[in-house]
Amino acid sequence: MAAAPMFIEYYRKADRIMISLVWLMFFYALGLALWYDTFIQAVVVGGGASVLLTLLYRVASGTRLLRCCIAVAFMVLAALHINQTKGVIEFHFGIFVLLAALTFYRDWLPILVGAVVIIAHHAIFHVLQHKGLPVFVMEQHHAGWHMILIHAFYVVLESAILLYLAVRSRTEAVVSQEMLDKMLTIRLEVLGKGHPQPVMRSPH
Repeated sequence: MAAAPMFIEYYRKADRIMISLVWLMFFYALGLALWYDTFIQAVVVGGGASVLLTLLYRVASGTRLLRCCIAVAFMVLAALHINQTKGVIEFHFGIFVLLAALTFYRDWLPILVGAVVIIAHHAIFHVLQHKGLPVFVMEQHHAGWHMILIHAFYVVLESAILLYLAVRSRTEAVVSQEMLDKMLTIRLEVLGKGHPQPVMRSPH
């Protein structure tokens, strides 16, 4: 679904809001780094994602590609916060907040991309964590596959709801815009009839 001309400015405005959220999450990661001594993670992952998206905005603002990249960045930064805190369960709430924020785009694809990315992250990092690598997705006492499946279930459930809301929101926006365009067209036609343009006579 390419960006409709009628919505291109809306998407660009939404991109700016979302990139601001990315930078906010980066600064939040720096705050966590003060507490958990994870500055390298915060700067490399959080700073890298923020700078990359800002550069991408300059060449791809308003595009579906950027919307999907922002969805990926949201989940990467949520995963960063989880990793910084060594899997503290409360930091998983950020995933659901950020998925919900993506509905502002009125586009189902970024939501789907975000959901797939975070489910894949949980599965892969769970395996790596249990192999003894210094990555974290759950605290040790929550580290079973059953917790991964529970989280995945709720991500799928929320995403299904958000997908529906995004599609409905876009449909309603299109209908509203079409009605507005028709009203403006009728108004211009009425004004044109009320003020006829002078007819240029050809010289005899």
